[in-house]
Order: sequence, then structure tokens, then C-alpha cells
Amino acid sequence: MSRLQDLLALVPPPPVRPRVEVDWNLVEAAIGVRLPADYKSLVGIYGAGRFDRFLTVYQPVTPFLSTELAYQARRKTEILAH
Repeated sequence: MSRLQDLLALVPPPPVRPRVEVDWNLVEAAIGVRLPADYKSLVGIYGAGRFDRFLTVYQPVTPFLSTELAYQARRKTEILAH
């Protein structure tokens, strides 16, 4: 069983799948990193949200900067540079 399958068994996904079209090439170009396939699957299956009010999965497409992947990647880089 893959780790994603393990997660699906432990935390069933929402009954309605998110309907967000993601241009992964554009997202990866914005952050300068090729994203793993399991992250892409996770976003496609679960969409926006948090696990146990603790682990936020940053989203490639969202109007909210607090969870937007490219913004958070830039922000964390700036913080770590200081």
C-alpha cells in the first residue's frame, strides 16, 4: 500500500472532489521546484483544508495568501534568509 492509500484509509476524502484546474507547470515555475506526484494527488483528492486543525496543505490555486503555495514558498524563503 502506498502512503497516499494509507492516508485515504485513515482519513476519507470529502464526498465532493474539488474542482480546481491546476497548471502544474506554471505553479512549479513560480516556486522553482518540481512538485512530487503524491502532493499533486493529495491536492486533487482532498482540496483545501487542514488535517486535525494542525497540518495545512498549501494550495497551488487559491485566492487566500495564507494557504497559497507559491506565496508561502517565497515568504518562508525570505524568513529563513533573515
